[in-house]
Amino acid sequence: MRVLLVAIDERRDRVALDALAAALAEDGIASLHLGAGLQPATLVDAVGRSRPTVVAVWSHSRHGRGPQILGTLAHVSGCRPTVVIAGKGWPPQTTPTAGMLGPCLGLADTVATVANLI
Repeated sequence: MRVLLVAIDERRDRVALDALAAALAEDGIASLHLGAGLQPATLVDAVGRSRPTVVAVWSHSRHGRGPQILGTLAHVSGCRPTVVIAGKGWPPQTTPTAGMLGPCLGLADTVATVANLI
């Protein structure tokens, strides 16, 4: 799987990730929806095992776990996917670091960014 999708907030972000997965599928891009609320070790394991090209992290509302998830993705050994920061829920001071793009504020922007990386 070349694209992994991760949600920060279970209730709201899962719907956005479903829409993102459908839009990517329309463009012929397969993705794996990991859902929300993953523990850092579980996320690291999933990324390490699947070795995706892109991990899209969606946050619809400002939530404290966003920076923690981004930090977790920076420490996956042996695999450096591009992380796409997506959704309107990222604090204004969110600045992508090396290997990250975004924040992409909407679905169309996120689809275009992911598609350009595949």
